[in-house]
Amino acid sequence: MNYPIYFDDSYVVSGGGLETVRKADEVAKRILEQFPEIKLVSPEPATVEQLLVAHTAEYIEAFLSGEPYDVASAALGEWSEEVVASVLASTGGVIAAVLAALESGRAGSLSSGLHHAKSDHGAGFCTINGLAIAALVALQNGAKSVGILDIDAHCGGGTFEILGDNPAIRIGDVSTSSFDSWRSGQERHKLEITTDPDTYLDVVAEMLEHIGSVDLLLLNAGMDPADGGSAGSTRGFTSELLEARERLVAEWCERTNTPVAFVLAGGYVGSGLTLGDVADLHMHTVAAIADATITR
Repeated sequence: MNYPIYFDDSYVVSGGGLETVRKADEVAKRILEQFPEIKLVSPEPATVEQLLVAHTAEYIEAFLSGEPYDVASAALGEWSEEVVASVLASTGGVIAAVLAALESGRAGSLSSGLHHAKSDHGAGFCTINGLAIAALVALQNGAKSVGILDIDAHCGGGTFEILGDNPAIRIGDVSTSSFDSWRSGQERHKLEITTDPDTYLDVVAEMLEHIGSVDLLLLNAGMDPADGGSAGSTRGFTSELLEARERLVAEWCERTNTPVAFVLAGGYVGSGLTLGDVADLHMHTVAAIADATITR
């Protein structure tokens, strides 16, 4: 059950308006209470060299310096040194989780994959595409193939834009919203949009089979389809359904002995969900991966 999950206080932006930079602390508290055997590890911040594997030098310079401001702030509508520190720490966490999973089979980071960020600009509240960076770092560190299962409510168009032409990457995207949708003429990538809770698990299972045999599965485990939330909330997508989804993914990883690294991805407060409720949803991922046995 013991496996590393990466988290640092700098993930959290004080007064941040978006749950992406607020909820990690709530999830970390729950891990300490419910899974004391799981190690919370502070990662090294991502380096400029690592950012440049997925983003242009011009964009990285703007994001780090804040100039030009319109470029640096495009994704969030604001820029600050605190935001930069948060993104560098959380991106470092995704990288660390990937490397740990390759070594020991399971790992996670209490950060978002920021899957809307494109190579030369931020988008959709996403600044730096941690999923894309971590996948490429995995390939630099011995993985021959990486699968990305994106089960956020929204499509991961940024990840596809950066990685779509890489023959060592397989992308499986199951969304409930068409936001940031993408098309590929290559069979190794697939996008499915569904709002039917009755068939949702079947679609996820089919997507795992589509990804197939890979050296690492990178899981963008969004909880934003949850009924009662805001952005991406989908009727009938209960906590129980999303828990079953996480169990399905973890069992597939165990059955195929595929190393897995997860990030939290989306999950938002709404009329029927408090921040605590959102954190509870993300604990489904933590628990499911804890129960999986993956040997290295």
